[in-house]
Amino acid sequence: MVERVDGELRFTYEGRNSFTRATRAIDAARVLRDRGIDRLVVRDAIERTRAHVGAGDLSLDQWVALAERYLGS
Repeated sequence: MVERVDGELRFTYEGRNSFTRATRAIDAARVLRDRGIDRLVVRDAIERTRAHVGAGDLSLDQWVALAERYLGS
């Protein structure tokens, strides 16, 4: 995050760990399954999303949006 404090820029990093990324993958899969998407299709989309995200720090909404791109492709 970048913010200006008293005229100075401050950079802070809110790192996420592998547990957070695993949780995001599980939660994103649940969102897609709740929409009625087949379990195997969801699994493939989440694995492709996991490779895309890597060590990135993305929100659940971002995970779901990326996974949706991989549905059926």
